[in-house]
Amino acid sequence: MVLDVFVLGSMRATLDGQGQRVRGDKQRALLALLVLAQGREVPAKQLIAELWPATAPRNPGHALQAQVSRLRSAPGVEIDFLDHGYRVDPATFHTDATRFEDLCEQAGWLLAEGARAESAECLREALGLWRGDAFEGLHEIVALQLESARLARLRQAALSDRVDLDLAMGRASAVVDELHVLVGEQPLLERHWSQLLTALYATGKAPQALDAFSRAREVFVDRLGVEPSGELRALHLKILREEPPAALLRFPVETPVLSAGRGRHRM
Repeated sequence: MVLDVFVLGSMRATLDGQGQRVRGDKQRALLALLVLAQGREVPAKQLIAELWPATAPRNPGHALQAQVSRLRSAPGVEIDFLDHGYRVDPATFHTDATRFEDLCEQAGWLLAEGARAESAECLREALGLWRGDAFEGLHEIVALQLESARLARLRQAALSDRVDLDLAMGRASAVVDELHVLVGEQPLLERHWSQLLTALYATGKAPQALDAFSRAREVFVDRLGVEPSGELRALHLKILREEPPAALLRFPVETPVLSAGRGRHRM
């Protein structure tokens, strides 16, 4: 049986649906580092430096061996010792992060073929895998913090792409409330402001769309000391000119809008 490792949130592992004995931050961090290496040997010195970044134990080699031994006691966790470190065979585990990236890539291919509804559904499934920040609670481990940030960027791209697909398929009314929440949570992300303007205008709420632009401009001027980008200002001008709502959409485009599958580093 293959071990299922869940990292898109607080880390946990299951084997045939049963939770495994991976207890404590050190155990979870060790498994995460070995899984992140995707079958490559992780030197013992690197593991020690990551697991004990501030103060190393009196006998770091013994302490690491003890952690490895405890982790091996969990059914389904197979750790190989090599010349200078440890590895986990990638054939022995699956991760939700890999599934997320696979779905984003599949969405990109579907969009390139013109299958917008199927592409959006792939992105919805991918986003549904997330339960919180990747490697939640383990961000003191530098390698995991960096991977968490990379995955967060892909998650943001997937979410933005899914909203653009919904807008392109005439679902503006279904995403307006979601976009109000998103601009509240990430007020400096222009893409969501652009999407909110587009959704409001497409649902016949031009005054509200103009008001949203004013709020966005106020945020950027007050917090960053800059005007909104040319893209956001162009949308504002199209609304003032009363251009058709379709003129505000990112679609149709010659190349896929999806960016979530770029820069892959599979887990």
